[in-house]
Amino acid sequence: MAPGQPAPGRARHEVVQGDQVLDSLTTRIGIRRIESRPDGFYINGERLYLRGANIHQNYAYVGDAALASMKWREVLRLNLGGFNAVRAAHYPYDPAYLDAADELGLAVVECMPGRQFWN
Repeated sequence: MAPGQPAPGRARHEVVQGDQVLDSLTTRIGIRRIESRPDGFYINGERLYLRGANIHQNYAYVGDAALASMKWREVLRLNLGGFNAVRAAHYPYDPAYLDAADELGLAVVECMPGRQFWN
């Protein structure tokens, strides 16, 4: 991999002025094909039996201020318990939670902001 090139599965975004990089961000990417067929749910052509639950954040006394490591451990516990999917109930989840889910293979159905205003 050439210097300045992102690792496989990642995209690097840069704001450049002349020869100087003013800002940069590396984002995890992946191409996925998700299908719901009469005979089941498929990701990238592979049938997946979803085992999951409706999840609320559960960080007593800290709420959204929970550390990224706490969110990673929560996803790990779900994974070790046999879950492979969750519905992140009622609000957008922290990117740290979503990154952990992506890393550990947990499918997440995330609510959109404003869903409470739909008729």
